Amino acid sequence: MLVRFFLLILAIGGSCHKCSYQVPTVDEVVLGVPLELDDIGSRSRRDTFQPLRIRLFFDESIANLTVEKQLFINSSLVPEAVGYWSQALMVRRSSAPIRLSRKCLTSHYYIRQGEKQQACATGCKDVTTCGETPVPDSHLYQCRYCESSNPLTCSVSGPADGPGVGDTDFLLYVSAVASDRCQNPDTVAYAAHCQQEADFDR
Repeated sequence: MLVRFFLLILAIGGSCHKCSYQVPTVDEVVLGVPLELDDIGSRSRRDTFQPLRIRLFFDESIANLTVEKQLFINSSLVPEAVGYWSQALMVRRSSAPIRLSRKCLTSHYYIRQGEKQQACATGCKDVTTCGETPVPDSHLYQCRYCESSNPLTCSVSGPADGPGVGDTDFLLYVSAVASDRCQNPDTVAYAAHCQQEADFDR
């Protein structure tokens, strides 16, 4: 079961003493993301709670760091944090892979009767990001959009549904960018969620 999608941004320098980090707005967080688009027995909930399964995806920006910093991030900082939270949190698991919804061109979307996934008004963005990290097409549902509230105007575009990420409960996208969101030199990283799944709203 998907808990939340998180983005870890590593601050690369900065001379400002005031932290400019802001909690993601409602428009920046996609809610109600389905784990499956149909109800045909592909998902099996388990009654028992089990350790949280966290899957890491490193953005190509990590490669721009020095070798020393890459080793610290890849073999110490992030794995230790993942190990801690994997043991500290217990969740109900799902057999369904995690897939994210594509971001809409605007903050407007339609929910069609009988369907689990939202349909964007007018269309989807070319690139869906989690925070500042581009999400690969393989992690995304196909773009669904409607020209109006009339279901006859709804269609799909772009790449088909990706396979998603299986055997996991939590996706963590890690990148290293000079972000304007947190310029305080005392802040070395921040995390923000970008999508929440529908079954347990987490």
